[in-house]
Amino acid sequence: MWVRDLTLAACLVPIPVAAACNDGAAPSYEDITYVSVTQYSLVKPLYPRFRYEARLTPRSAEPGRRAMATLNATRSVKLIGNFVAVDPQRAFRDVVATLERDRFFELRLRPAPPNIGYIDGPEDAITVVRCGVTTTLGTIASGGQVQLDDAQGNAFRSLEGDLRATIFSEGWVTPTPAPK
Repeated sequence: MWVRDLTLAACLVPIPVAAACNDGAAPSYEDITYVSVTQYSLVKPLYPRFRYEARLTPRSAEPGRRAMATLNATRSVKLIGNFVAVDPQRAFRDVVATLERDRFFELRLRPAPPNIGYIDGPEDAITVVRCGVTTTLGTIASGGQVQLDDAQGNAFRSLEGDLRATIFSEGWVTPTPAPK
């Protein structure tokens, strides 16, 4: 009886999925090695202006790969200046968790109808590299302006807000200048 209960319990324990960029492997958020989040607007002085960038060391490194995370914030956010993360692995991991929770890879921004023109809107972009493939969602796509007043546009703006909250909740410090 206890063997059956132990077997059932073992089946219910979550097993972490290892990131694997192999042929035929299902893509995973754990495969992400780079994230960039940029929010910017030329004409909206109350609109956030910042750039977050984080990356993991190459895949050939040991499982506890090192990370780097930087932040350049210049307007309408709680920090202003250039910063590095106190705990870059956590900063990277938390942003990836937010991307997964908000289903980044499922978002599809549509082109704006030809009769709708934006004079100057936000110039935001979220870029992710996974298995050597770069995916960017943004308001200034090379294919033209995107529609932001539909469900996918709302989901994108919600993701931006969640990422901004995650990024600015991390610990940040001013980088130490390199020795001369």
